Amino acid sequence: LADDNINTVGTTISDAAPGGGSPQPDDLQASGDAVVGVTKPPALLELEELLGDLFATKVGITLGNKRGRVTIDFADIDDLERIYALMTEASNIPPIG
Repeated sequence: LADDNINTVGTTISDAAPGGGSPQPDDLQASGDAVVGVTKPPALLELEELLGDLFATKVGITLGNKRGRVTIDFADIDDLERIYALMTEASNIPPIG
């Protein structure tokens, strides 16, 4: 991941958040994992894609008023261990924002 992509996505997510400040996740009014009747901001879709590319699997992000959720699909225990290794190796990626 390029640092520019991370910083750009972080800024855009903050701008798209309810109230215009930092993201304030809604209570998840979910049908499954999707928030009903809410369109995801383009920044969240981009972040899902960036994380999906990093982990080589489907990643979903939902925001609500009080919390958010990140889901990462995996095929089996070996795949989960591979994703875990990527997460721990990625610990020196600078935070968004």
